[in-house]
Amino acid sequence: MNIRGLYFFGLIAVSLLLGAGYYLEVTTGLTPCPLCLFQRGLFLLLGVFFLLGLFLSSKRVGRAFSNFFLMLTAIGGIVFSGRQVFLQHAANSAAHECGVSLQYMLHVLPLREVIQNVFAGGVTCAERGWIFLSLDMAEWALLSFIGFLLLGGYLFLRDL
Repeated sequence: MNIRGLYFFGLIAVSLLLGAGYYLEVTTGLTPCPLCLFQRGLFLLLGVFFLLGLFLSSKRVGRAFSNFFLMLTAIGGIVFSGRQVFLQHAANSAAHECGVSLQYMLHVLPLREVIQNVFAGGVTCAERGWIFLSLDMAEWALLSFIGFLLLGGYLFLRDL
């Protein structure tokens, strides 16, 4: 597969993941926790970098820029989804309280405190909701971000 095809594949994969998350939210009433919202934002950012890579694939500098930020965004996604998977499997995760919504925290707290509160987790972040093939959404997100990191790494190393 050529390089443009790989960028297009990544863009379609991200679009399908975001669409599936939105579909599950609307049809089943799953409300995303703060960690889920950060992960959605990172999936969206991955889509932007795949789209940039698709348009800038003819220039080596454009590919390097897109691939670097693809990998960086995927690492961020691994951190957030890994934290959520940890909270889901930790024995004392029920002791945390989420409290207020992410929108409220962003409105009244500095960004540093918002990120600290999100990483502290909470009851809604530790719940295992929708499950497919024995994995819940956070575990699927973690696997997806790992896959996108590998794809970004392949694209980055292909130009060297």
